[in-house]
Amino acid sequence: MAGKWEELVSFAALRLGRELGDDVQEVLDPKERKDISIR
Repeated sequence: MAGKWEELVSFAALRLGRELGDDVQEVLDPKERKDISIR
């Protein structure tokens, strides 16, 4: 399930970036980067 969430967030960031004409990146807490299960 977490993998699908990551794909959805990445897709949303790409689409938003295209609409805004600027780079959009997701921001994660360091704990979230280390442990995918807490996202």
